[in-house]
Amino acid sequence: LCIGVQVPIHLGKKTKTMRRVQQSVPMETLVLTSPCCQAQFKGDVESVKGRTKVLERDLSSIRKEHEAGKIKVQELTEEVKNLKVQWGELQTKGSSSDRPDRKNDLANVPHDPWADYIRKQQEWPPPFGPARRRLKTPGGDFLPPGPARGHGPATSADAFNTDPNDTLTEDEKKTLIIGGWVADTRKAVIEEESEAILLHPTIKDLIDTPKLAVYGPRRSVGMLKFSQRADEHCFEDVKALMWLVVKAVAALKLNLDSTKQAGETKVAWAGFVKTRNARLRTSHISMIRRVTVGLVEDTKDDNGCI
Repeated sequence: LCIGVQVPIHLGKKTKTMRRVQQSVPMETLVLTSPCCQAQFKGDVESVKGRTKVLERDLSSIRKEHEAGKIKVQELTEEVKNLKVQWGELQTKGSSSDRPDRKNDLANVPHDPWADYIRKQQEWPPPFGPARRRLKTPGGDFLPPGPARGHGPATSADAFNTDPNDTLTEDEKKTLIIGGWVADTRKAVIEEESEAILLHPTIKDLIDTPKLAVYGPRRSVGMLKFSQRADEHCFEDVKALMWLVVKAVAALKLNLDSTKQAGETKVAWAGFVKTRNARLRTSHISMIRRVTVGLVEDTKDDNGCI
């Protein structure tokens, strides 16, 4: 009986104690002090710290880019100022360029090493010096330089003729090249368009055949062969007739319609057969010309000036 009376009394005391504690401590403190809430709060704090570090790093990089941009803007501003000054000087010089005394301007011409090289080359001894003037025969052919022709020492042009067998046959000497077509033109197209040349009144009486010889299925030139006629006593007479054909084709200025597809209409031309070394020199000259023209086209401004 005593134990049954003491238990309710003891529980009542515990209840009163818990109520007093609850009244003295706020509910938020009790909630935050729980282990679950502490772990969640700690995770939120770490997340905020990580985001803050990322934002600080981004802000630092933005500041660096801003400083670099400011420096570049200042440099561009200085360059624009210098350009304005140079433009003003050019305008001033342009207004005074009509003065007769321009000796001071020649002093400002930059040094040209290539001009010095060419100037010194004129003083070199043969065969490295400048080529001598070549003489012509009565038939219009050039005499090759060398002691055998009475021209003195060999010239620098002989440096290309390293192969003594690089000569033309008698048949090749009596052949003209008719060209102007683009590469890989069909044989039928060349034969068809060449008829306007070979049947022209100024040419048809000078040639021995009314048709070009086109070798291979796809070419860009044709061969026009000549033979020595009864009234021609030597090769020089044949060559004189060939020269007349070359000049007549040049004067004709026939536009080849098949070349329009390449973007530029080309004109037919005629020329003599050349040796391998001569063709090599001609190809080099043509390549230099194409490269030079391409560079000029690439360096033109809006006004067409270089």
